[in-house]
Amino acid sequence: MSALAALAKVYEVQLAQSSLTFEESCKVAKESSAGSFAHDYEGALFLRQFDASNPEHVWSEDWVRAILKALLLSDWRIWQKSILKGRSHVLRQLTDNERQVFEAAGLCGENPDKTVVAWWDELQNLKRAEVDQNDFRDWEAKSLQYETERLKQKNCPHRPTWRSIDDNTCGFDIESFDILDDEWISIAIEVKSRFSDDILFEMSRNECDQMIRMKDRYRVHFWSKPEGNLRIIHSESLIDSLPKDSGNGRWKSSEFTLQSGMFSIK
Repeated sequence: MSALAALAKVYEVQLAQSSLTFEESCKVAKESSAGSFAHDYEGALFLRQFDASNPEHVWSEDWVRAILKALLLSDWRIWQKSILKGRSHVLRQLTDNERQVFEAAGLCGENPDKTVVAWWDELQNLKRAEVDQNDFRDWEAKSLQYETERLKQKNCPHRPTWRSIDDNTCGFDIESFDILDDEWISIAIEVKSRFSDDILFEMSRNECDQMIRMKDRYRVHFWSKPEGNLRIIHSESLIDSLPKDSGNGRWKSSEFTLQSGMFSIK
């Protein structure tokens, strides 16, 4: 909070003496506030890089919110889990000083107005879209690498293939191999990932139909992000839990939540 107050103080100096650079204004503000409340001017210099607003708007809620959003997005690895889980998870993660800044931005109220809801939703949607667009291929690549190493260790004469790169409708991502009745047979692997250690994922109707057809030759690789812990789930843990069509209704996807003992950990 003291860094934000220092930034506001520097802007006051800039408005009064427009010829000064930000660094010069920072020095003047620091000298003029000596002996009073200890503003964090080093922190103000850091925050300045995230603030593209007009100095006249200091201490408005929009000003504080804009800086907070830029900060959170720039340090995504620290905040990724809590942001995607929801507002309460972010607020529980804050220090007392950080909480004061969020309160100054009006982002902590029990019954938020539409602008607050929109701020949190935009933050979530920005990163969720980024994850959806750029992240899932990384985890498919990890599964391909894992299978390559596994087959190499077992002296398998075959190599895994990244099928979803060429055909996203085949109902799985990786074609690999396993031993059944002393023979190498092809298996299908669907790759899922989530920012949680809870084993929860969704499968499309197409993926589930392929799993039913292939039975014990179908696997799910579930990666916990960002740590990269792998759980391997066999189809028998899933098929009995599939929903059923009824009347004129036809299901399109199925969500699975698994308990320990229903998968192997790698």
